[in-house]
Amino acid sequence: VEPDYSLTEPLLVVMAQDLLSFHTLDRIRDWGHADNYSVNLWSWVTPSSVQRLWGDRFLHVNNMWTGGERTAFAGFTILLLAVIGAIWAGRRRRGPEERGRPPIGQWIALAATFVLLSFGPFLHVGHRQGGRFIRYGIRYTLPMPYWLLNSVPVLTGIRVPGRFSVVAILAPDVLAAVALAWPMGRLARQYGPRLALVAPAVALLLVLVEFFP
Repeated sequence: VEPDYSLTEPLLVVMAQDLLSFHTLDRIRDWGHADNYSVNLWSWVTPSSVQRLWGDRFLHVNNMWTGGERTAFAGFTILLLAVIGAIWAGRRRRGPEERGRPPIGQWIALAATFVLLSFGPFLHVGHRQGGRFIRYGIRYTLPMPYWLLNSVPVLTGIRVPGRFSVVAILAPDVLAAVALAWPMGRLARQYGPRLALVAPAVALLLVLVEFFP
């Protein structure tokens, strides 16, 4: 199917105007506050404070390091299932019946890439960011891949690295679904397809509890 570029022409005009007339994506001379809107390492394992059952326990951590644009929590259920899915699928791919399917490594690579980008120009671990290097008057120790984007025209306008976590979470969702395929298959063979729905139903219930409301 040939793409219809006429649909994007109005957007290209507006983008060109931003670039040439308003200079909104000109290269900035500092981090553009990207260091403040980056995901903290604890963001990936810290529930949101708005969770109704136990969120209050994480209010201080959310306010200090993991809330707002720095939120990246996928849920412990999804994270655990994603690890199981990656390990199980990696072993299953060795069989001849699995040949021709997209390698599970693509989802792992996608998750890893966008997790690293979400950390922003350098790694934050709680209130620590180190002090080995200094750039734009800010000290840090572990530079992250976003550091390179800051030097690329147009891409320098991406000033909220924390939003890369949205894509990073999608890959573990797929890996979690792969993990659920194993118990569903066993239940379907032994007890029928209806009972096979128990596994995803339980997982869905746990996810809903983790993100309630």
